[in-house]
Amino acid sequence: MIAILGDLQRTSWLERAIGREQNDAPRARLVRALADEPLERLVLLGDLLPRRLLDGVLAPFRARAIPIEVVLGNHDGRGDPERFPSLAQAPWGVRRHGEIGLVLLDSNQRRLGRSAWAEQSTWLEENLAGLDADAGVAAVLVFCHHPPFTNSRVTGDERHVQEAFLGPFRRSR
Repeated sequence: MIAILGDLQRTSWLERAIGREQNDAPRARLVRALADEPLERLVLLGDLLPRRLLDGVLAPFRARAIPIEVVLGNHDGRGDPERFPSLAQAPWGVRRHGEIGLVLLDSNQRRLGRSAWAEQSTWLEENLAGLDADAGVAAVLVFCHHPPFTNSRVTGDERHVQEAFLGPFRRSR
């Protein structure tokens, strides 16, 4: 089983002042519940907690040696390659989980810059084609922080994600 968690960060005082909720208690309940599940992998969808808090959240998963994959959110800077070594190579990557291909993308277009954004787009096309050609891959999951489409009242659909990622995704099997 794969668990997917996003936006673990704490709500800032400014966000709380404009009416956004603080979700510390629900986050703790969710992590406790997941810690008891037969997880095989955890995927974090960015906007992580500060290091000292994140270490506590991830402790039950790390104690069980559950692989943890990370995509970066807009509040994560360049990530933490010391704790997540895959980020040292590139903020995007592909993993296998049995018959499932996991494609991890960095949707922070401004932070990446034009060149890296184009490099990632080319990489995505090539890797989706490779996964399509692999008879051992039954399905592909594509992860990024910013949603191409959402029903959120806080944020909207992300056009840059739609433009860069949906075409290659739709062309893949």
